[in-house]
Amino acid sequence: MEYVETKITEGLADLNSDPIIFKIIRNDEEIWLMIKGHAFDNDISSGLVFGFIADTTDLMSTHEAVSDKELFLDSIFEAIPTPVYYKDLESRYLNCNQPS
Repeated sequence: MEYVETKITEGLADLNSDPIIFKIIRNDEEIWLMIKGHAFDNDISSGLVFGFIADTTDLMSTHEAVSDKELFLDSIFEAIPTPVYYKDLESRYLNCNQPS
């Protein structure tokens, strides 16, 4: 918990910092939260903060599922024994496999 508090304090001290995203596990349930905010007068000790906290659990679950599918498709792509490539709309090569 101390790590989370430290990261939140660091994030609130810098107006230009990226949002803080972290996972909480409680009773075998994962909850993803995103925090973005800033302390008034750059003084976190005053306790005056403006910002938001958002539950990003659905977004992170979707991101994880897409990442898993990308890894799966990449492994199939690389396992094809014949050279395969693909191009963008301007006929630039984007990727090719390494046939064995």
